[in-house]
Amino acid sequence: MSKPAFLTKIPVYQQLSEGEYQTPSIYIAAVKKYTDFPTENLLRQRLEKVLLRQDICEILEVRKKENGSFKIVLTGNEEETFLYHITFNDNTDSDEWHYDSANYRNRNLLEDERLEMHLAPQTVECSTFLNLENPYADLMIQFAVLDAIAGECYALVDGISALFFSGAWLAEMATSYTPPNPNIHYTIHAVSPENPDDTNYWLHTHGLLKFGLPELEILNGRKEALYVYETLLNGLAAQLLNDPKHWLEDELLVAYSQDREIWIKLLPWQEAVISDLLIEKKGFFRKTVVPFNGDMTDRQAPHDEPSMVLFASINNQLRPLNDYGAALEGDHCMVMLPDAETERMSTAAREKLNLFTQCFKRYPPQAEQWGYIMKFACTSKQTEATEHMWFDVLELGDKQAKVKLINQPFNIPEMQEGEIYDLSLENLTYWVIYSAPMQAQIDPDSAFELRRFLNRN
Repeated sequence: MSKPAFLTKIPVYQQLSEGEYQTPSIYIAAVKKYTDFPTENLLRQRLEKVLLRQDICEILEVRKKENGSFKIVLTGNEEETFLYHITFNDNTDSDEWHYDSANYRNRNLLEDERLEMHLAPQTVECSTFLNLENPYADLMIQFAVLDAIAGECYALVDGISALFFSGAWLAEMATSYTPPNPNIHYTIHAVSPENPDDTNYWLHTHGLLKFGLPELEILNGRKEALYVYETLLNGLAAQLLNDPKHWLEDELLVAYSQDREIWIKLLPWQEAVISDLLIEKKGFFRKTVVPFNGDMTDRQAPHDEPSMVLFASINNQLRPLNDYGAALEGDHCMVMLPDAETERMSTAAREKLNLFTQCFKRYPPQAEQWGYIMKFACTSKQTEATEHMWFDVLELGDKQAKVKLINQPFNIPEMQEGEIYDLSLENLTYWVIYSAPMQAQIDPDSAFELRRFLNRN
């Protein structure tokens, strides 16, 4: 693969491509109990909880630094080391944790946590630079370290994306080995034009840089395509998180519409904002550039960090993204996700299956109250085709489930919608619970909410 020309023109992208540029991973917890005079011994005692994990074998170092923060070093089973920095701060500014602070920034904060988080007497911050060779290992252990040291929390904030998370979610992550949904690692900001009918929407991410990846942007977006833009950004981010060098390729297939493939090219924002494909000129001899959201006047920190803008690649030619027209509207697009995300979802479903089973046995299926569906990978002996299909769960055992098919198969003639089957849980790929008492739809990524409900009832 030939190197893009912008790597030499803009050195920071060369650094990024070589794994030499990233932001730290920072999470801040609003705790329920104040810790007076934290000491090395106290932190070491609390960190004993982390040793219950299968991927950590030793607390190598707990040291208080001159600035009052703590350095923590752990070792894994394969002798890798994990370095984290912990800081305790009094919560003197409750506005940071006010209910309204989570507007548009709430990933999975539960309502009671959001109402009470301003009561936190103290915050605990945990920061690290993720190992770009295996960032998810660092990240999952970071959650475990913060949970062990902070104790029970009202809420959690990502110091880079500013997203709010549930304290119950942090506790769930502390004992999990499957990474959460990739879209929790970043946020997408949308800047609207003064005239909402203008094609001047600017969408951009915050948070990918902690994985050594460029942020992503769409400039001069159209209002009617905003949903698809967000879907494209999420799909592309998942591809980049799966393959960190993917952003350096000449063109990328990101989605399918009803009658065409959606290919894109990526340009650094420094080149995009001066491109004739984006800018509009006015006045005599068309010398005056019409301002637009995301132009040079908007490039103060943090919007001056490395970031790639999406353009259309039509017949391998660079074009404005809007040239895809109606293909970027409504439900016309099916975004591509990497196989690794499908595998992650399947792994999470099996890891949290015990909660599904516990809930099913305690609250059996009941119309308009409790509903249980599972997705299984089914393979036809006749066509050898494999399809992932949804089933209503009727009975649930340790190794098998009696289920009713609620999809019509495409290439599996042995199976029909509405028929009942006994399927092995080894072929489970996902599950969902519909709960009227919880007023929620629960899946493996929101298992923390189910665990809390079961513990309280």
